[in-house]
This record gives sequence, C-alpha cells and structure tokens, in this order.
Amino acid sequence: AAQWLTTRSGEPARIAGHRERAGDRRGAADAYMEAGRAADVRLRFRESMESFERAAAQYEQLEDKEAHFRARESVASEAALLDLDAREYDAIVGRLLAAAPDDAARAEAMIYGLRALEIRGDYEAMVRDAAHAVALARRTGQSKIEAYAVVALGGARFSLQQVDQALQGWERVSVL
Repeated sequence: AAQWLTTRSGEPARIAGHRERAGDRRGAADAYMEAGRAADVRLRFRESMESFERAAAQYEQLEDKEAHFRARESVASEAALLDLDAREYDAIVGRLLAAAPDDAARAEAMIYGLRALEIRGDYEAMVRDAAHAVALARRTGQSKIEAYAVVALGGARFSLQQVDQALQGWERVSVL
C-alpha cells in the first residue's frame, strides 16, 4: 500500500503509517520526516512536531544515532515555534540532549535549551549553559554554533547588567 501511495504522490503521513504497519522502520521514519517537513511548510507546527517525534522513535529503534538526533532536533525546532509550557519544552530539549551522539551535537542541542532559559528569564542559568555551549562548540570546531552561543551569552550578561562582559563577548563574534 505504501508503495502504491508513493507512486501516486500520496500524503507522507499516510505513507509513513502504512510503512510502519508493514514493519519498514526506515521507510516509515523517512516518510514521517517528509510528513513533518510538509506540515511545517503549511505552518502546522504541532502536526509537524508529532511527525518528527514519530520519525525519532523509528530511528531510535533502528539505532541510527545521527538520524535520531536530527529528528529530535526537528522536534525542538518546531517546539520553539509553539507556545509550550516550560515543562513540555524542557522535556523536548532533554530528549534532544540525550540523543546527541557526540559533543558537536550536544553543543547544537544546548542552543535550544538557551532559548527556553531566555524565555523564562533565567539569565544566570543561561550564562552557565551558554558558556558550556561556547566551550563545546569551540572544542568541536563549530564556529557557527559558537557564535550563536556567544551572542546568547552576551544577551544573558546584558540582562544581568554585566554590560562590559556582554560587549566583550559580542566583539568576539565578529572575529569568528
């Protein structure tokens, strides 16, 4: 059924469901990712997030760490667009951090956590986590993630009225 739907440009979510019921985890996971992207384009963020969650579950069963992490990252990206309560968003970020296969991915995952801390106004925790993200990104050679974390660190310090430290950090971004 999934093959027939695919050849007829069927709905990705329906294709994913058919593939999942047929025991085709890889096909189901990939189709759920496609369904999530299709829902995102239509600005249906909750639906998109749910599709990415289902993809993550399939990739986890396949023990495909990189694909599992990318699916979890897609969940977190969609969650950032929704008005979720702090507990729900923290759980999403926690699952993303748990799925991180290495320090480079962990640095990327920490960026989502910084957003949650900023929304809550927990700038002291944001300084701590942003500094950790900067160190991980620097150690793993991810200048883009490092720059984002430095900007977040500066914003947190600025909010804590540590203006000189914030400005010093922001000056470093131009060098990255």
